[in-house]
Amino acid sequence: VGLAILSFVIIMAVSFFIVWRPQDEGLLPDGLTEKEASEKLEEAGSAKVVGLTRGQAMKTRTFWVMFIAIFLIGIGEMGPFQNLVMFTRSMDFDIALGAAIMSTIGFVSLFAKLGCGYLIDKIGARLAYLTCEVLAAAGLVLIMFITPESSMAYVWASVILFGFGESAAIVCFTAACGQYMGVKNYAQIFGVISLGDAVGSPLIAAISEGAMGWAGAFGIAAACCLVSAFVFFLAHKEKGLIKLEEQAAKEMQRDLSAAGSDN
Repeated sequence: VGLAILSFVIIMAVSFFIVWRPQDEGLLPDGLTEKEASEKLEEAGSAKVVGLTRGQAMKTRTFWVMFIAIFLIGIGEMGPFQNLVMFTRSMDFDIALGAAIMSTIGFVSLFAKLGCGYLIDKIGARLAYLTCEVLAAAGLVLIMFITPESSMAYVWASVILFGFGESAAIVCFTAACGQYMGVKNYAQIFGVISLGDAVGSPLIAAISEGAMGWAGAFGIAAACCLVSAFVFFLAHKEKGLIKLEEQAAKEMQRDLSAAGSDN
């Protein structure tokens, strides 16, 4: 609880110093000038904030593809992550190890998210997400075989591997949401898409208490990660967003032409 409160305070404080829109600094996305943006249709469209409304987005396949994909990693990633301390206690490890694991994953997330952002720029959100989920699933498979006799080196290797994949996945979703459905109503759209993320923790805990135990729970989680990556490949840039970008580009071109005529 203390960590959550501290994170909230820090995020709120930092938000006052963040420049949210390039236009506020006299810039356009990717450093374009208005003249440069008008020369390329897609860049010109992105110079104005455009995007589907929440209602429009919910009528698209991409919205529901991403909803299902996040629902699956709610089980595959958030479920195991939020139960790791309980798992380590069930293995008779010291409670301090559980706390150290959670702190380490938080530290790993810094590098994971930066690396994922780099991957998205190089290979796109879908392939970057596949990479994340393969790492997360591999880590979960290793965690499945942890026993009270396991070496600490094995425990840490499996947890860190899972942590890299688990921490980076959300970057792919946020990037894809903006790229495929636009950024104008991003917060409204992503808020609904991510609702399914909450089911994982109680579900994984419930499975672990049954006949399948922790090994079965983590095995199901690993499968959910891989299925989520497959589902995510069905997402794409919506035609409605393309039309909005084209319209914004034409409007900018008209504005520039009118400005040139006045001069």
